Amino acid sequence: MLPALLAAQLLTNLPVDPSAGESPLTSLRFTTAPEGLLLGWSDTEDVLRGTVEPARPRAQTPLTVTLRLEALQGRSYDGPLTVSLRPLSTIGGAQSVTVPPTPGERLWRVTFTPAETGDHRLEVSWRGSHFKAVRGTVTVGEAGLPSWFPVAAGLGLILVASCGGAWFLLGRQEKSP
Repeated sequence: MLPALLAAQLLTNLPVDPSAGESPLTSLRFTTAPEGLLLGWSDTEDVLRGTVEPARPRAQTPLTVTLRLEALQGRSYDGPLTVSLRPLSTIGGAQSVTVPPTPGERLWRVTFTPAETGDHRLEVSWRGSHFKAVRGTVTVGEAGLPSWFPVAAGLGLILVASCGGAWFLLGRQEKSP
């Protein structure tokens, strides 16, 4: 049993060629929406839905994954989910978090900060009636400007305009007879 678990763990950490395509039974489907990337997956027992925010993930910027797992029949799953994110170009080194559901909401939320650009594997796993793992590819773009930059630039422009206006008004008053 232990060698099988080790082999399964090793295989889930191998790089994946996104163009090779994965099994449709274990692949997340992504669609773009204003609120973020919508993800979905289902089999005969469970339905997994969620979002990845922002819709265009960037390196060095927090990325929030929100998930909802519902049972098609029987009791709904209320245990932890393990969510991981790692670059496809590397073996291992995944950011992996096991999270319990948010009390009262039946949602699972986790935040990652991708360190590099390129395609990343997002994997969600849980143990319901048996172990399930689904995965998909998320593209992380170049890091953008820091969130404080537009505020600082706006304040700088206001300061320059105020100083220029004061200089213009004070300069006119000194020249008048």
